[in-house]
Amino acid sequence: MQHLALFVVSVLIWGSTWLAINFQLGVVAPEVSVFYRQALASLLLFTWALGRRMNLRFSLRAHGWFALLGLTLFGLNYVLAYSAQNYIPSAMNAVLFATMVWINVLMARLIFRTPFEAHVLLGAALGMA
Repeated sequence: MQHLALFVVSVLIWGSTWLAINFQLGVVAPEVSVFYRQALASLLLFTWALGRRMNLRFSLRAHGWFALLGLTLFGLNYVLAYSAQNYIPSAMNAVLFATMVWINVLMARLIFRTPFEAHVLLGAALGMA
């Protein structure tokens, strides 16, 4: 039951995100909107991690990888999605953005030589559906 609850919460939050993007468009530039979104998410995650007394010390190399991941997966990616929202309907943008899960699976295979696993492919298919 716990897994189902987590899934439902994720779907509700993710689904409502596209409504928030629609209301936010035109008020500020997409880059600023993404900055606000990521800044708020960072604040919430750091607060949660500190509240749980999690160790947040990582090597300089790890921080470099974190920065690259953040700039590509959560920066450029979202700026492009917000910008696209100005030109195509919300639902179409959401469907196209959902393909990101397949790009992640393919890039993990190409870059890290991660094998395709049945449960990952099933999860990706369910996530996109």
